[in-house]
Amino acid sequence: MHQGWLTEDHRYFFQDDELDEAYGATARTRTLVWDLEDLDDPRLYLVYHARTDVYDHNQYVRGDRLYQANYRAGLRILDLGDLASKAVSEVGFFDTYPAADGPGFDGAWSVYPFFESGTILVSDMDAGLFVLEPTHAARLVARDSAVHEAPEVPGAFELAAAYPNPFNPATRLTLTLGTAQRVTLAVYDALGREVARLHDGPLAAGTHAFVFEAPAGLPSGSYVVRATGSEAASTRTITLLK
Repeated sequence: MHQGWLTEDHRYFFQDDELDEAYGATARTRTLVWDLEDLDDPRLYLVYHARTDVYDHNQYVRGDRLYQANYRAGLRILDLGDLASKAVSEVGFFDTYPAADGPGFDGAWSVYPFFESGTILVSDMDAGLFVLEPTHAARLVARDSAVHEAPEVPGAFELAAAYPNPFNPATRLTLTLGTAQRVTLAVYDALGREVARLHDGPLAAGTHAFVFEAPAGLPSGSYVVRATGSEAASTRTITLLK
């Protein structure tokens, strides 16, 4: 066992091993959930497998959310609202290390989700400190246990600044949508020629992350990333330095 955290009622304990992915014990990032109703006889209640195969590191519970700092997968947010039915699902993420996936000791080291404002801090071994504000319609539980719904922003359509920028070979882009719609996200050179298409299709309301990895042979220089939705568009400039 490496680290773990209790639910606020102390009924369940979330455990990670950190290196079980390295030793072949699991093909994907694994979280063990223990039922502590009987402290003399705790039992394995649930095994959650993530979509990634990275090492897990530190995790914390606030309300009905589990916040995991999973090295190269960055911050992962899991919904525990239906834990009594053994249902756990990922509802948000922020990749602090877009340069690579897979097992490795890079990226998110720890996470602090306990501010009243809902702001989340993620410490990254390579990029430093990230200060994040969830933009998905997640329930944030304050210390008085009151439940607040995140406000909807129907007109929101924002392509956030890429990170890192300048970059080589990959950079991460985040698009926030107030409503579900069809979106095209593409990268263009200085002459307006498309060099990569990152997405072309429907997206749900919320925050979506994309990684642009420069194709082999793409020269250094500035490029424009353009997100085009049903009723709005947003652009950002990125710079490739080789």
